[in-house]
Formats: sequence, structure tokens, C-alpha cells
Amino acid sequence: MTRAEERLYLTQVLRHAENKNDTKPSIFLRELDVDRNPLVRIVEISAPSESGLVAGEGRDPLEVFREAEIVRLARAAAEARHTAAFAHLVALERLRIAAGGGDAVAFDPAAFLAGPWGAAEVPLPDAVPRPAEIPEAFAFSASSLDCYADCPLQFKFEHLLGIPTPPKTYIGLGSSVHATVEALSKDRLRGFDRNRDEAAAILAGFWDPSAYASRQHEDEDWRAALALLDTYLAWQAANRNTVVDVERRFSFSYDDRMVRGSIDRIERRPDGRLVVVDFKTGSLSSAPTMRTVQAEIQLNLYALAIAEEFDEFPAEAAYLYLREPRYIPYTPTGPTMGAFLERLSGLVNGILAAEFPA
Repeated sequence: MTRAEERLYLTQVLRHAENKNDTKPSIFLRELDVDRNPLVRIVEISAPSESGLVAGEGRDPLEVFREAEIVRLARAAAEARHTAAFAHLVALERLRIAAGGGDAVAFDPAAFLAGPWGAAEVPLPDAVPRPAEIPEAFAFSASSLDCYADCPLQFKFEHLLGIPTPPKTYIGLGSSVHATVEALSKDRLRGFDRNRDEAAAILAGFWDPSAYASRQHEDEDWRAALALLDTYLAWQAANRNTVVDVERRFSFSYDDRMVRGSIDRIERRPDGRLVVVDFKTGSLSSAPTMRTVQAEIQLNLYALAIAEEFDEFPAEAAYLYLREPRYIPYTPTGPTMGAFLERLSGLVNGILAAEFPA
């Protein structure tokens, strides 16, 4: 795998030395859906049998360097790195002289940039206030705040500029399981539970085979989804809490900005206290520990939402990881919520100030 400017090149040898059969492509290529992905171009090259080597396409090195400098010049100009842009412009002039048979070594950059510039042909406008990057209608959410905490620049690309990310099959798996768990939780709210076969039938209704490039990959994910479902069913069978609501939407104002979201499941314990549960289908590798869970943005926002509506913090706000499985609870208290509100203020102020470092 090699990278060259804007492109990534993946090279596969179909047949090694004395092998009689072609080698199979990496399983990771299935995630790219290389056969149907419009962003991927497949090029097959037959090597000469007598040498075993592939002849490269000959190009003038000066032309290659020129194309690269043009890209760098355009990028520097677009990013307002004007000093760098002048440096690339000088490099292009050197290449032009060399391509024409001139003496690039004797080239004088200072003389090249010296003149004559004259007055601007178009009058420069007066400075205008920079428009706010955060729309007035923008509402904060657990996912957007988490994104900003991890990488402010990614927050800008994803939540302000709306730059899409390629779909991934594991997201489809998680969405299907999550929708099934939501349906089963609503059944529990209505007073009845489903058996395993009925739950699997609900899962099949949410399943999307079109996300998969091969039947083998789909079968693997289907078995993984059933395993997640089994974990949920076992947890629900042992759960003695009463379901209060499922996918409860909430919104409240913070610092004159709206915060919105939805809670997977709200329960009431036998002692009357509320419990918030968020279901996770991902790996425990990114899960908080029992010590760090109190800093989770998502669970603390849910606790604030419960306090807004029910005038009390929940007794527990918890993640239920279905893959391993693991239940990770957190008890919101005055000190923990005070610490979170201080952190929340820093995140919101950073976003409103358009601070988006990489």
C-alpha cells in the first residue's frame, strides 16, 4: 500500500512464483466494496513471463514534479498560506527553465518576484465582520459534543460542513440490532416479551443485505447480530425494572443554545428511582471503565435531560455493551454533575468561538 498526493494505491500479486492458483484478495478489501465502489479504479497488469517484472510507464520527471508543484501551489493559495504559495511558484519557474534547456541553477528568485506589480486593478473592499460559523439553529447533541472533544476539526467537517463518510457494514449491523432492541423494549413497555425466534424475525425485518459485497461476509455479521440479540434477551429476562419509555426524545436550553437527543430506554426501579440505559453494539475496546464512566458526555447529558423533565437525577445512567457483554453504570451526583457542567461550558464556548484545531 502506497500513498501519492490525493490517491492511495493498493497492489496485489495474483500469483507468486511457482504457485498454480491465484491468491485471494485481503478480507479488508470487502469493507471497501472494491468491485462496485465508484471511488475505486481497478487496473490489471500482465507481467512479461520472461522477466517476472511489470514495465513502468515512462514519464518525464520534470513533468511529474511540475504537476505536483501545481497541486501544492493551489492548496497553499486556497488555505491562504501565501508565503508557501510563492515558494511553489518559484519552484515552478525553475522547472519551466529546466524543461526549456535553460540554466535553472542561475535562476534568481528575488529578481523573478521583484516586479512590476503596480496598483491593484480591483479596489479592495473594506473588511467585513466574519460570519459566525455556527448557525443559530444548530443544536448540540451527545454525538456532536463527543466529536468535538475528540477532534475539533472533525466536528467542523462532519457537523458543520456536512462532509459525508463512507458507509460501513458494521454500522449497518449495529443499526439493525439497535432497531430490534428498540422494538423489543417497546414490547416490554406494552407488557409482553418475545421469544428468541420472534426476536430473530424482527431482526430480519431490519436487516439490509445490500450493504454486503459477499454472502460470506453477510452470514458472519448475521451470526454476530444474533449473538448480540441473545445477550439482550438474557439481560431483559433478568431485569426486574419497569420500562417507563423507549427512545425518549429530549431538548433543553443551555447557554441560549438547544441540546437535543434521545434516550434508548428509561426504567423505574422497584424503589421508585429512575434508571437510564444506553445500548452499545460496539467493542469494549472503546468502552469507559467503572472509574472513568462518570466523565461520559452522553450519560451526563441524559442525566441533565432526566433532571429537566422529572426534577431529579436518575439513580443510574448506564451503558449495556451487548458484544461481551458488560453493564457499566454511573450514579450522577451533585459533584459529578458540577464537574460535567464545567466541561460542557468549555466545549460549547470552544465551538461558538469557532476553535477547530486539528
